[in-house]
Amino acid sequence: MRRMFKIATTLLATASVLMSASLAIDAPSAGGVYTAQTTVTAEPSSLAFSRTPARPNAAPQNAPSEFFTNDAITYGALTSMLRDWLPALTTLLFICALFTLADQKRRLRLLYAEHRKAVADSAAKSKFLANMSHEIRTPMNGVLGMSELLKQTNLDEKQKIYVETIFRSGSSLLTIINDILDFSKIQAGKLELSPSAFDLHTTVEEIATLLGPAARQKGVEVIVRCAPNTPRQLIGDCGRIRQVLTNLAGNAVKFTPKGHVLIDLTASVKNQRAHYKIRIEDTGIGIAQDKIAHIFEQFAQADTNTTQRFGGTGLGLAISRTLINAMDGKIDVQSEFGKGSVFTVHLALPLAPEQTQSEPHDKIVAFEDTPILIVDDMAVNRSILDEQLGHWGAKPVLAKNAEEALKQIKAAHNRGAPIEVAIIDVNMPRVSGVDLVAAIKQAPNLGGIKIIMLSSEESDGAQHLVADNTVYAILKKPAQSLILAHTISEALLDKKVADLKAQTAQNTSTLKDPTASDPATVTHSPQTAPPKERAPKEQENRKNATQVLVAEDNMVNRMVIERMLEPYECAVTFAENGEQAVKAYRHNALDPYKAFDIILMDISMPIMNGETATKEIRKFEHEQNQPRTPIIALTAHVMQGDKERFIKAGMDDYLSKPITQSKVAAALKTWRPQTSPKQQTSFINKAAQAS
Repeated sequence: MRRMFKIATTLLATASVLMSASLAIDAPSAGGVYTAQTTVTAEPSSLAFSRTPARPNAAPQNAPSEFFTNDAITYGALTSMLRDWLPALTTLLFICALFTLADQKRRLRLLYAEHRKAVADSAAKSKFLANMSHEIRTPMNGVLGMSELLKQTNLDEKQKIYVETIFRSGSSLLTIINDILDFSKIQAGKLELSPSAFDLHTTVEEIATLLGPAARQKGVEVIVRCAPNTPRQLIGDCGRIRQVLTNLAGNAVKFTPKGHVLIDLTASVKNQRAHYKIRIEDTGIGIAQDKIAHIFEQFAQADTNTTQRFGGTGLGLAISRTLINAMDGKIDVQSEFGKGSVFTVHLALPLAPEQTQSEPHDKIVAFEDTPILIVDDMAVNRSILDEQLGHWGAKPVLAKNAEEALKQIKAAHNRGAPIEVAIIDVNMPRVSGVDLVAAIKQAPNLGGIKIIMLSSEESDGAQHLVADNTVYAILKKPAQSLILAHTISEALLDKKVADLKAQTAQNTSTLKDPTASDPATVTHSPQTAPPKERAPKEQENRKNATQVLVAEDNMVNRMVIERMLEPYECAVTFAENGEQAVKAYRHNALDPYKAFDIILMDISMPIMNGETATKEIRKFEHEQNQPRTPIIALTAHVMQGDKERFIKAGMDDYLSKPITQSKVAAALKTWRPQTSPKQQTSFINKAAQAS
């Protein structure tokens, strides 16, 4: 129909041009008028035209000469034909236009229908993903939660192995589930970024700490280097950046049978943006050159043997690349088969407002020109600590083994600039760190050195050294920079106090009052002495405990939450749906001893869901002029916008399933009302142990 419309339009345009030309020729002129006469020739399908001049031997003025080259044809005759065809052409054009408009309208209706179907399909995919996330994570919460609680009970060695296997298997399954859900969200176009202020250095160090146990089991060290003067506070999607770096570093640990994994951060700042280069380097199995181009493809790994040996879905790198591309970054990879790989993440992130107001790494005054000994058999560890301590203002002294360390200590003592703090690796060949510490303590005039040990093992025989004050502290590798700086500062302060006490005791030994109290003894005046504990009465304990309302329809999850709340002096009340939760809240709200301090609210529940129940509670608070009770969502929903929806419904925070002890401790620490100093101290200690 469109082609017919074009043909009709062309014919009509041609006819219009020829009609215009014919008007000029047919007009009366001095040369006469030309008329057309049709005659039939021998050819049945041909037309012949003759010319009848008004005046003999006269030609019309302004007539084109080419029309007079053939006496059988006249221009006027052709024009007359077009005049006869013009109504038909106009009608044809009108009909074609009507059909074309109808066709366009039909196509628009189809486009609108397809658009509505696409929107509905997208909404259905989103709902399906949310439901799948909830249905999968809810039983996983029971598996992992109960496994974590069971690990804390008294078990024999065989039972510990069984429980640890269950927990690791459940964690692996959860990782696979998360990869599949992320992949589904990418396919559905629902994976979005949520930028906010975060500390990149702390994030990377936490990732290394998380991967530490798995690496230690294989004898692999995870090392972190943050180059000096690189900005810490940035604006970005911390969760997604953590996911990418955890995947890359986790792969490095998984594919490295021995050696180390190094996470190296460097950056340059231009136009209030930090251009970061994050290198994840390993000494693992490497990747063949012909396989590198395919490792970022979906469901792809270097080879089938790799999948069989190490497992995995082959989605992690594809998801990581998609996330980094969404942040306008890129991932590079260099590898040599059998020698290791280097994955490099390039990201440009805006500086957070607090970063632009202060330097990321100031010198620490207490460290200025302080000799600190570093003893480690790995050159990369010595190099990183040397750079870090030097930037803080200290004077690092390096040693690669115990013999060299003793020589450095004695040489510094003879120079009159003795070593004040020694950072010693526990696991070194030939002479271990524990043996080195014993040698230092036995040497004359060297026992005053404060020793901080770095350990890669869960149980390395060094823990008793802290208990008997032989060493100041033992830190797990990789030691976070802020924790290391804080520990060194406390060790230096402790050494100065000890030196001052020793000097004071020596100078006043002849004048010391035997009745004076020992300055090292901490005493309490009657006004500041801690209060005596109350008698353990159940009713009194109930009143002093934190009142927690838990709305959760799943029985296993209720058991998990109840056990996880036990260490934190909580009185727990359960509701099996949102309606029961609202009734329980209203019943207790007006009683100061029964009013709930915190509400843990599951989102997906029968009869009344968590969002509706929260709105009802907020409405009751407003009507009765009650203080706002913190409501924390318990959710397996991980779709973009869920957090905003929960907050809009009136919730204050959320915990994603599966719920762990550390998550519960962090939430209580954030939202628990102020208690007595004794209760608060007890809670903080328990929260720290859980995390």
